[in-house]
This record gives sequence, C-alpha cells and structure tokens, in this order.
Amino acid sequence: MSKRVRLVSAEYEHFLGFRERVSLPLCDLGLVMVRAENRTSAAADSNGSGKTALIVDGPAWVLFGETLRGLRADAVACRFTKDTAVGVMHLDVGGERVTIARTARPSSLRVSGLDPDL
Repeated sequence: MSKRVRLVSAEYEHFLGFRERVSLPLCDLGLVMVRAENRTSAAADSNGSGKTALIVDGPAWVLFGETLRGLRADAVACRFTKDTAVGVMHLDVGGERVTIARTARPSSLRVSGLDPDL
C-alpha cells in the first residue's frame, strides 16, 4: 500500500548563494507568489536573488543529491564561506515525520523517522 508524502518544510544554510540559515514552510499554503530582493546588486532587481535555489535546487539536492542544474557535492556549498552547506527537508509520510538532512563540505546524508517497511 502506498503512503501519501507531503513536503512540510525545508531549511538551508551555506547553500548556493545563502550564507545564513533560511527556513521555508512548504505545505498547506495555497497559491504562493515568491518575491525576492537582490541585496548584492540593485541593478539586478530580483534576478539572482535565490528564488530557484530555494524552491527548485534545494529540495532536489536534499532528496536526490543533485540539483536540476546538475550541481552536487561541494558545488552546492556557498562560495562566500568555507562553512558546511546544510539542507534539511521535513516530510510527512503517511502521518509519520521523516527528516532528511544532507551536507556538503564534507558530504553526508542522514535520514530519521523512516519506517524500514515502506
């Protein structure tokens, strides 16, 4: 029997262009507009502010080890710092809380709360 999987929330730190910790709620939000501000260059408006990094690249990297743009391992770590890149996804799998945490620099993967009978 298959179980329903819902993305509950995500957290990233030292991931791509983000140095500081970013937390995102991902479920039961309805229709969402993502708006951002590029604090690096006022001339760039919201381009390059990290919207795709948080919504597309982050979940793909945490869940599968590679972004949809083909970045993996240390390539996803923030180039502005030498700290460890961290991505965490909190899921609801059939009513059970599952957490998947992936790091780069050094690389690691940790899964908690997963029923081995899935």
